[in-house]
Amino acid sequence: MLPPSPFSWKHSGTASQVREVLDRAGYAEPTISELLETPEMPRPGQRRQALPLYLWRSRGDTPLEAMVRLFLLHQPVSLQAARRALAPMPLADWAECGLLAIGPTEVRAVVELAPYEGLVLAVDWAEAAVGDPVMGVAATSRVLAQLTVRRHAPRALDLGAGCGIQALLAARHSDHVSATELNPRAVHLARFNAELNGLCHVAFLPGDWFGPVHGQLFDLIVCNPPFVIAPSQRRLHTHSSRPSDHLCRDLIQAAPPFLRQDGYFQLAANWAHVTGQDWRDRLADWFAGIGCDAWVLHADAEAAPTYALARISEAGEDPDQATRLFDEWMAYYQREGIEGIGSGVITLRRSTRRPNWVRFDRFPGVTGQGGAAIEQGFALRDFLEANHSDRELLGARLCRADHLCWAPRYEPTAAGWSVVASQLRLTDGLAFLGNVDPPVAAFVARCNGEQPLGAALADIAVAEGQEAERLIPGFLRVVRRLVELGHLLPAKGEEKRPQTTVPSHGASADRAGPIGLS
Repeated sequence: MLPPSPFSWKHSGTASQVREVLDRAGYAEPTISELLETPEMPRPGQRRQALPLYLWRSRGDTPLEAMVRLFLLHQPVSLQAARRALAPMPLADWAECGLLAIGPTEVRAVVELAPYEGLVLAVDWAEAAVGDPVMGVAATSRVLAQLTVRRHAPRALDLGAGCGIQALLAARHSDHVSATELNPRAVHLARFNAELNGLCHVAFLPGDWFGPVHGQLFDLIVCNPPFVIAPSQRRLHTHSSRPSDHLCRDLIQAAPPFLRQDGYFQLAANWAHVTGQDWRDRLADWFAGIGCDAWVLHADAEAAPTYALARISEAGEDPDQATRLFDEWMAYYQREGIEGIGSGVITLRRSTRRPNWVRFDRFPGVTGQGGAAIEQGFALRDFLEANHSDRELLGARLCRADHLCWAPRYEPTAAGWSVVASQLRLTDGLAFLGNVDPPVAAFVARCNGEQPLGAALADIAVAEGQEAERLIPGFLRVVRRLVELGHLLPAKGEEKRPQTTVPSHGASADRAGPIGLS
């Protein structure tokens, strides 16, 4: 049950004390994972499924074990154990700031305290079934956080801040962060979370989307909106009141006037796959004329029935209610012509200096923080645009990326071992991989930034016994894709290189030559 009036909670001056107690006990992701013997912090669903095991592993009487049972596993703790674990703060102070409910013999946590990336966030329990609960650190929250551009931002904005996770992460590299949120309870919890994490340069503003920051400009805007495509709004934090995917479309089209030149807007999104339309064409229309470059990293699309069943199941509806809702959702999808739903992260970069571009890539997964890879991806596209002609690109010097590996796979044949698959893959940031043949892998290994591509092509032509002019189209098609994937990078100083005078050619642009990339 959610407190009827969240603004009645009093927490001023106590949040820093709460954090001191949590830190002293080691209430953080690494120590909790070690205690529960898990490779990473278990998600709410995992905690529910493995509750007996996790209770057994946290059965001791240390402060950390009591806190894990109380604030992570949602279990009552005796008054005596709670007093020992939460000392020196009296239990009454924890209750006054809205964290505990004290009974005659035991205490219960009113909210979950979720550790993430060095933060601790007060959020509503995942099983909260009434009102408008404040969502915790969901999978989309994590992916968006991993892909957020983390360069210094004088001013950042979090749209629909919820518990404040994106705003508080942005505060680590921003001079000032604004965050807007419609749910009063979420505003209250987010303000508490800012105090709990010692971040005083974040302003949480009640209101809808861009309304509270009208007329302001930002260097970074992040948004994890209620993007679930459903016939009606059921939860403020997951469902929009707007039809289909119109909320994500409207946010994309509303954001550019709030961005400074070269500022980024990053959005976790779902979008409809409509019968008879290519979803890429639908999304390209969203970006038309907005004055931004756009990069869509998309995951697999779910068929409409699979999507509906999964979203309804996540809400924990009882079987009869779930059946009724499923029928409603499918009838809605049929009326709207929605056959599937795609998902991913969309990044815009404000750019009014030249024609804008749109890029679609399959989300390859991310290792560590992928924000630097996002920023690099935009810079690499700028490089390719600046070296659009074959003549210009052949004069460029490229070097292989760090954290790049080649993984050939061999199978035995009558003539011996034969390469049946060959992939280049990045092992840091965005884990883009490319299927290449061994000559391409050998060429990439030799790229050290010392000679222009034209010289490298001449060497390949000699080795293949062919004329360099005939190899140019296929060679540069491979090079351009390797640059897009981040496998090849411009050598230092390339951005200042004057235009080259490599001779032009007349070969067909779709000729692959002796090397290939798929």
